[in-house]
Amino acid sequence: MCDEQLSRQWSSRRAKVLFTTVNAILSVGAAGCSTARLPPSHETNSLLVEAKFIDVNGNPVSVDNRPTDSSLTLGVIAGAIAGKPSRTLQVIPIGKLSTIEINLGSFEAAISKQAVAMTAHFADSGLRIDPVDSRFARASTMLRFRGSLPGNLFVGFVDPDSKYSLTLVYFDRPCRVTGVTTSEKLTLTYEVIVEKPGLNWLVRTPRAPGEFVLRVANEPIREMLVIAPVENRKNASFQIN
Repeated sequence: MCDEQLSRQWSSRRAKVLFTTVNAILSVGAAGCSTARLPPSHETNSLLVEAKFIDVNGNPVSVDNRPTDSSLTLGVIAGAIAGKPSRTLQVIPIGKLSTIEINLGSFEAAISKQAVAMTAHFADSGLRIDPVDSRFARASTMLRFRGSLPGNLFVGFVDPDSKYSLTLVYFDRPCRVTGVTTSEKLTLTYEVIVEKPGLNWLVRTPRAPGEFVLRVANEPIREMLVIAPVENRKNASFQIN
């Protein structure tokens, strides 16, 4: 075989190797771009949440008008999904930040120790849980700050796309919470079907004027923390522009 034939074969082999390598690199890059981001609890045990201050009319409050030392306090309401928190489990600084980070791993570990069976008061409101010995606890949200704020503020989680209210609740097992409660001229139907133990987001959706349904948010959602004057809320919902 002459040198010219050897050269041609060598060039051909180099071209094939180069083509295969480029294809492999492009395939890996494309896979990396198209892979969906895993839920935070599986990825880093942290959740990045937009923190939004709004005024009475639902308009954003400028960063300059925010309290500089505010923090989100995550507490626990054991054995109920409504009521007053019994203790603080995690404090997350807000201040001038537009996004805050919640450590879901440490929060779940802490709230799981506080979970209990449904309280008698919560059951008397018209609710039941099956199995009856299921233990659960809700994450409460409060604003911690030093000094005075302009009026009373309400703090809660919302899906910014649907504007529906979100509630974070820990359940120790798959279970079902059902029933109907009425307060503040509002009717709330519980259709909470928990398929996996641990932290679950519950979403409250409107059914009719003054009527809402609470269920597990199985569809994709985004979490946003909203801080607003109590006068902003209508029908127990944030008014967000």
